[in-house]
Amino acid sequence: MFNLEKYASAIYSPPFPDIPSNWRLLWREKGLIKSTWRRAKRDFLLLLTGQRLVLRSKIPSDAQRLLLIYKARPQLGDSIQELSGRVYLSAPGRTIDLFTEKVIADIYEGDPSFRRVCSSHQKLADDYDFVILMTMSWKNIALKIRQFPLLPFTVVYGFSSGVELDQLGLSCAAFSWMNGLDRPLDCSPVFNLKYSHAPEDRDRHSIAIAVGGVGSDRVYRHWSDVVALLLNRKNDDPTFKIYLIGSANGRSIADEVLQRVGGHAAVHDLVGKTSQADVFLLLKKMSLLICADGGLMHIATCAGTPLVSLFANVIHPLFRIKKHAPAFAIHAPREVSEISPEQVALLALSATTSTPKELSVQFLGAEPDYS
Repeated sequence: MFNLEKYASAIYSPPFPDIPSNWRLLWREKGLIKSTWRRAKRDFLLLLTGQRLVLRSKIPSDAQRLLLIYKARPQLGDSIQELSGRVYLSAPGRTIDLFTEKVIADIYEGDPSFRRVCSSHQKLADDYDFVILMTMSWKNIALKIRQFPLLPFTVVYGFSSGVELDQLGLSCAAFSWMNGLDRPLDCSPVFNLKYSHAPEDRDRHSIAIAVGGVGSDRVYRHWSDVVALLLNRKNDDPTFKIYLIGSANGRSIADEVLQRVGGHAAVHDLVGKTSQADVFLLLKKMSLLICADGGLMHIATCAGTPLVSLFANVIHPLFRIKKHAPAFAIHAPREVSEISPEQVALLALSATTSTPKELSVQFLGAEPDYS
């Protein structure tokens, strides 16, 4: 018997029900009628364009030349989480091309997972056997229809869209499933695999702080206070060092920190001065990264760096960090700047004394809705 609620709720619910997400929150907000209409529009598009006939749940065993189309938000953190599952696509004789935005293509250039990484249609091959889309968005479907209308394809997110969820967990579950593999028990994030992910000796006297960020609710405004508190508590340790890292959007905050501490010799300013590859290598040697939710936090998870991470609003820490990760997290109701610098410094000092064994979260308000 046709189940209308199951049909409609698939527009939000991840294709793997145990993946932590806030889909039920959206389901309650939108209701059955709106959700049914959204799902029906997707189905109508697939039928009208003939794509329903070539939609598959798994990659055929004889598919040797795959194209992964990643037309998503061009953000470092999202790409690390959503593309980590690519390691489960390998098979003897198989090649994989990645088509994506230029900023993402630049990040993954040279990654041995891919035969070719490109952002231009002209560089796409014409001999693919199978296409993988990340989502059912029109941007993805339109490209598939225009370039490869007859090729079979599958979709990582299924019909789900607009949901905050454990992107890394979904990536590993979906890519392993579509390749006919058992789901991995330990889902680990991976940066560009041309860089070694092997652990290195960490300097227990050195920590990094990621300043800047995107989105007002994820930009922490009290880093100068945190740095001052840490320097005060560590003033008897002449080997203690703090590395400020981040892109150009963190320049004003870094300048505020430097002005506050008056050129303290322990503070090293690397904001806007290093490549992502350099930061990855640096983080492999740090004893700790203190950061708000963002791209550098995800590079740190690839490097295995212990974390003190700040979250806010609807983002549950489990959407971004795995339970087994060595991390302390604090979650604020509206924005990360609601978290006091004293709380951040105290957790950081605790983490430098005793590395967290797994994710531990402090909620300053109600725990965000997730299932």
